[in-house]
Amino acid sequence: MANRSEAASRLRKSLTWARKQKGWSQRTLADRAGVSVDTVQKLESGRSSATMAVAERIAKALQVPLSMLLGEREDDGALPGWMALGPPERALVVALVGYFVARSGREQQGAS
Repeated sequence: MANRSEAASRLRKSLTWARKQKGWSQRTLADRAGVSVDTVQKLESGRSSATMAVAERIAKALQVPLSMLLGEREDDGALPGWMALGPPERALVVALVGYFVARSGREQQGAS
């Protein structure tokens, strides 16, 4: 089990990355998650740790699984590969997934 500082560090990195991927300000995230801007700032700076309720609200607002936000292990015990990637690699994965989803949709429309 990870210690608190490791968990806070994973949350800080994941939260900041996910918010920036959305192009949101800290205020936008705070408004959408129903938390204060101060809470978001403290979480992103590592000055505070989130309660489970706050982490769930933020994950829901960001539309990401809570496990991704917290960097927890998946049910099979393996660390998600996503967390091992840096921001540039994650951005590439997101772009590729978007491309293939769009392509799949076009192919399905053409088949009907």
